[in-house]
Order: sequence, then C-alpha cells, then structure tokens
Amino acid sequence: MDRKEPRLGDLSDALVEHADMPQEYLPEDPNFLPAPLRARFFAQMADSLISVLIFISVFYILSEAKFEPENVRIYSLLFSVSYYLLCDSLPRGKSIGKWFFKISVINKRTGAYCSFIQSFFRNLLCLTLGIIDSAFILGKKRRRLGDLLARTIVIKDRK
Repeated sequence: MDRKEPRLGDLSDALVEHADMPQEYLPEDPNFLPAPLRARFFAQMADSLISVLIFISVFYILSEAKFEPENVRIYSLLFSVSYYLLCDSLPRGKSIGKWFFKISVINKRTGAYCSFIQSFFRNLLCLTLGIIDSAFILGKKRRRLGDLLARTIVIKDRK
C-alpha cells in the first residue's frame, strides 16, 4: 500500500502520479467537445480556398513586378503552401477557416493551442496523403492521421 492518496481538494499529487501514464488513460476534459465533422470539412475547404487565393495574389503581384516567371511560380507556391501548413498555429489554434466555423486545434495532452510544429505535421500529411488522411476522420476517435501524428484534436469553441 505504497500508493499515496491525494488530499481532498489537492489534485497536484494525483496529476504527478498519472504523468507517466499513456495519454489514452488520462481523463479527457469535459469542457472540450469534439468539433462537428461538417464544421471541420467546411473549415478545411475554406483554408484550401484561402491557400489558392494566396497563390493567385502572390503570382499576380510578382508578375506585375516583373520577376522572372520561374521565381514567380516558386514564391507563389512557397507562400501558398506555408499558409496551408502553418495555418492552425495562428492565435488560439484557429486558421481563418476554423475561426469562421468556431473550431480550434489543441494539443491533446496539454490542452494548449496548436504550435507551429504541430500545425506543420498535421497539415503535411493532408498535403501528401490527401483523401487517405482525411478518411481517418470517420473513425471512432474522429482524428485524421495528421492529428494522430501531431497529437492534436479539433474542438468546438466554448461559447
């Protein structure tokens, strides 16, 4: 009976006791509700459209500035893909599409908003695997492969 019982009202000992447990066994915060599939789909489509608009805008601006055609294509693609890969690390874990549909991306373990690195990895799989990555959202846990890799979840914003 070496197990140390936390004092009533003191959760710090209980959290330390469970810190080495796998994440699947830690209790989920009841304040975090999973984002509806419809909101996730439309937010993803909005972010894809914004990425295309960035490409077109940068392409037009650099073409008008008389950059070399090869550089125009490279810079346009660079700006467009950069937005797409890092958009979930914008303030409060919200890309522009997620802001519009009132959902956020958070770290599954800590509850912190999505970081640059997490955003990069969760969206990289979407770019490379496309529909295969997105198909995993239909599973029991409602998480894409990118979410699993980055250890993130998409939640509905609190009102």
